[in-house]
Amino acid sequence: MNNQNAPFNNEQEHISPKKVDWDNIQIKIDINQTKQFVTMYNNLMKFDDREIQGHLTIPKLAFAGEKDTIVYGENFGSVTVDIVGILQKNKQELENLGWNVEILKGKSMDHTKAMQPKTVLSLIKPWLIQNS
Repeated sequence: MNNQNAPFNNEQEHISPKKVDWDNIQIKIDINQTKQFVTMYNNLMKFDDREIQGHLTIPKLAFAGEKDTIVYGENFGSVTVDIVGILQKNKQELENLGWNVEILKGKSMDHTKAMQPKTVLSLIKPWLIQNS
């Protein structure tokens, strides 16, 4: 992350995610926390989740907003994280493995909107009741 040592504004303002200039936001993450993320994601890259699917006996739910594709700018490595694309691509396989897969429809249903408590709870609460 190119800007990890940039000045940090620690004010706890409640700003709409749509109003944030994500390409120029200044963040500061402790180097030890960064190492934890790197360790976790490196291990996840090696993990073959298909191998363990047959051993999972719990209800399984995967969901994303229909516009849940995040395009990061240069400060964040110029990567695209296409959560909904991956979910749609693997939907049939996941369902064959016993997963419930939901693509959340709605105006501007991107990652930020799909992870809001109101959105998540309206999906998860009835799903938990049905699957308990």
